[in-house]
Amino acid sequence: MATRNWLGDALAVANVQTLTMTGTWANGDTITLTINGKAIVITVGDDVTTTEVALLVKEVFNGTTLTDATASSDNTGNLVPEFNEIAATSAVAVVTLTHDTKGEPFTISQSSVTAGTGAITGPTEVTAATGPNHFDDADNWSGSAVPVSTDDVVLDHGSVPIKHALDQNAITLTSLTIEMGYTGFIGLPETNIDAGSTASYSEYRETVLKISATTITIGGGSGNGSGRIKLDTGTVNTTINCFGTGQALETGVPSFLWNSGTATNNVNILKGSVGVAIFAGDIATITNLRVGKITSTIGDVTLRCGSGLTITNVTMGGGTVELDSATTLIDMTDGQTQLAAPARTSPMAIVALVAGISGWTFFPVIGGVIAVITGHFAKDEIRKSQGQLEGDSLATAGLVLGYACLVVAFLVAILFFGIFGVSVSVTR
Repeated sequence: MATRNWLGDALAVANVQTLTMTGTWANGDTITLTINGKAIVITVGDDVTTTEVALLVKEVFNGTTLTDATASSDNTGNLVPEFNEIAATSAVAVVTLTHDTKGEPFTISQSSVTAGTGAITGPTEVTAATGPNHFDDADNWSGSAVPVSTDDVVLDHGSVPIKHALDQNAITLTSLTIEMGYTGFIGLPETNIDAGSTASYSEYRETVLKISATTITIGGGSGNGSGRIKLDTGTVNTTINCFGTGQALETGVPSFLWNSGTATNNVNILKGSVGVAIFAGDIATITNLRVGKITSTIGDVTLRCGSGLTITNVTMGGGTVELDSATTLIDMTDGQTQLAAPARTSPMAIVALVAGISGWTFFPVIGGVIAVITGHFAKDEIRKSQGQLEGDSLATAGLVLGYACLVVAFLVAILFFGIFGVSVSVTR
């Protein structure tokens, strides 16, 4: 067992990945590149050597003028935020992708449809991202060693965030201590705004530090504290003591966010902004929840308990607690408790379902288009609502009906024009 202090001293290294063109390509072959569920489809033109196809991919990725005027794409990388933060180069048959920000990882997938043997392989990671925000870089820790099970981890000073390599669920620490002297943050927001609010997107990287610990202490000491601590302690029974947090970095989102698996936990909160299992899909179980105060009866603690939380006993001697969780017993001598308003169904999810049905009845095609647009919008707002909106299944049904409607309409159009074309030809 060792004590590891967070330093955040590692040098940042850019993530570099490659895509390689092989085989024989033909006019009309397609390549699809996808990041975070957003796809760009590239159609090959008359330039069909592997070098020329690689050049085409690079140009579409960067949003520059196409050398081959007969080629096309349904979008360009400079118009899609997830693509726009990556730069592409090409040499011979290889496209090299490099993230603009050193230390930031990215995930891309590809597929192709070709008439011959043309294929795209990769991505192949040439250089993995690492840097001062990576949990798994030894240079970020005292003793030049990444924490392992039974270690004690301490964050007591500095402002370097822990943003990446967050899935450490194989580690069970003896203790994790995050003092008020640490003003950085742990985890990522649900919405990535690194390039500004106009280029934001739903974060596809891991957003929560997944690590187990027997004891977790938040706050203590002097300083402004951290405005974002996102932890998932898994299935290990944990005792959490919270003595304070920093001011929340995101409006409406508590500073300390915690959830766990099926473990039985004990939580003691004397001060801070805390949220437990408040996002869709989060779960946690607390045997004994104790909420108190240090100086202010109502203001020291603000606690939100989401619908994914199950509590056996709540003992309150202060604080403001919003309960939207299954709770067996509340022993309250001071403070205030608010029962959360029940989640309401997303109006957009309802519109998506109705439009999807109408696409098969009253408004073919138009209904399908509306269902697809509103379905995606509904899923996004439900995910961001922190449990205040429901209706994901309605949105999914609307999307399925909408996409199916559009596919059928497309096939009918092809059949119609094919028959019409043959009819005209025979008549002539």
